[in-house]
Amino acid sequence: MEKKPTVYLNFLDPNRTENVYFRLGKGHPLRGKLDGLTWLHYSTVHCRWEMPYSEQCLQLLRQICGPGILVNTYYLNRVQPTYAAEWQITKATLPPSTPDQRSDLPTLWAIPIVEAGKTIIRYRFSYNKPIYQLLKSLSFISWNTKYRSFVGENHAEHFKQLIESLRGIAILAFRNDYQIKDMALLQAYQAQWLKSDQQRPCRLVFLQWMQANEKHYLILMLLYGGGLRIGEVLNLKITDLEVDRKMIRIRQAKGKKDRYTLLPAAILDRLQQYLRATKAKEFVFEGQFGGKYSSSSIQQFTRKYAAIAGIKKRLHPHMLRHSFATHLLEGGTDLRFIQQLLGHKSTKTTEIYPHVGRRNLGQITSPGDL
Repeated sequence: MEKKPTVYLNFLDPNRTENVYFRLGKGHPLRGKLDGLTWLHYSTVHCRWEMPYSEQCLQLLRQICGPGILVNTYYLNRVQPTYAAEWQITKATLPPSTPDQRSDLPTLWAIPIVEAGKTIIRYRFSYNKPIYQLLKSLSFISWNTKYRSFVGENHAEHFKQLIESLRGIAILAFRNDYQIKDMALLQAYQAQWLKSDQQRPCRLVFLQWMQANEKHYLILMLLYGGGLRIGEVLNLKITDLEVDRKMIRIRQAKGKKDRYTLLPAAILDRLQQYLRATKAKEFVFEGQFGGKYSSSSIQQFTRKYAAIAGIKKRLHPHMLRHSFATHLLEGGTDLRFIQQLLGHKSTKTTEIYPHVGRRNLGQITSPGDL
C-alpha cells in the first residue's frame, strides 16, 4: 500500500495550546493550496504554516487535504514527561574533552522523569540498531508506548550492568547537573572514556575513602586546586573565602605579605555544606577540640590516600602545590600569574607584579576544576 502524504501538527508552545503549526517538504501536494486563507498564516522567519487550534480550523484543514492527505495530530495528544528536579544517581564528571580520549561511540542518554510520584529513567538515543537490540534484550528495561522510548528503574546496579553491556556499542551519559553517589558506578562510568591501555580509572577503594573523610577531601583540593602551603590551609579563616570571586585571600603568607589564589569552583557546594555542618566559627578546618587542625594529620592522610590510589612514590602534601603550578603552566597560564598565585618572590618577579591585576587572576581556571 502506497504511503499517503501527511501533515504533522505541533503546538507552537508546549505550555500553551492556542496555536499549532506544520511544515511541508518540497513537492508536498498541499503546497499551492494554502494561499489566501485568512485563518492560516505562513511564517517566513520559521518557514512554517501557523493556525489557531480549534475544531473549526482542523475541519477546514481536513477539507483542503481531502482523502489523499492525512492530518496527523499525534504530537498534540502525546503525554509530555515531567522531568525530575532531583535524582539520586547522578553525574559527577564530564567526559574527557581532549581528542585522544574522546570516544567515537554513539551516546545513550539516561534522563530522569517522574511517573506517578516515582522517578524512572527514560533512555534517549539517535536510532542505532545495536543499541535498540541491546535495550530490548535487557530484563530491567522495557519499551514504554506512552513516552515512545525505553524506560527503566532508577537503580545503580542496573546502570552498572547497562554500562558493561554497552561496551563497544555506546556510551551511557547522565545529565550534566547531577552527581553520582555510588562509587562503583562512578568508576565504571568514568572508565567508558578511557581508550588507552595506560589510562585507568581511580581504584574503587580510593573513591570510597574520598567519599567518606569530607574534611580530608577539601584540604587536598585546596592544596592542589589553590596551590596552598600546609600552613596556609591550617591558618585559613572563613572570612578569607571570597566565594563570589572564586578567590582565596592568603593573609600574612611567607614573606609577611597577603596574596590571592584560586578557589576551585568544583568544591564550592561541598565546602559550604561542610562549614554549615561543622558550624566552624573562625578557621575553616578545626581540630577535634577546636582551634587549628594538625599539620601532622594532613601529612598522614595524604600518604594514606596515595597508597590507596596505588601511588608507590612517597608523597608529601607540598607536592600538590607543585602539581598546581605545573598543571597551570602546561595549560598555558602565563608564568607571571603562577608566580603571584604561589606567592614566590624574587627581584625579577617583583618587577612584574604591579602589571598583574586581580581581575586577570579571577579569570584563571583552577586545575581543580579541570
